Amino acid sequence: MQRAIRGVCLNTRKLDYSSQALNWSRLSTACQSSFMKCDVPAGSSPEAIKELCGDVDVLVVKEMTMDRAVVLSLPPSIQLICEAGTGFNNIDLEACNERGIKVANVADYSSDSVATLVMTAILNFSASVLPIAAQTQATTS
Repeated sequence: MQRAIRGVCLNTRKLDYSSQALNWSRLSTACQSSFMKCDVPAGSSPEAIKELCGDVDVLVVKEMTMDRAVVLSLPPSIQLICEAGTGFNNIDLEACNERGIKVANVADYSSDSVATLVMTAILNFSASVLPIAAQTQATTS
């Protein structure tokens, strides 16, 4: 029998900032209830982070610095680091590659919102919405 995948989110507050609003059930199910949530204090040593990881297989992080020292100190059980956002700039990919740790992100994270914002800006600038709104407000005051 293959053992259950174990995972940990190292900085839960970055993801669940409204406290208890985020539904972790799918991760818990995927890890067969072997998913932990914790918050690593800023500036924690690589050794402290390693201790929090225990013998998990998957780390979930959000904008947490995973520099070379941290990646190289991770337990050998770590197989995947998931960035719960779009970028990898906080993770030392070279160190992960050396360790054979895969790195993934959420590729479509907020794509619709970005597209909406861009289209709104284009319409705003092409139709001079802000100057017209300011002029309208000035004449009605």
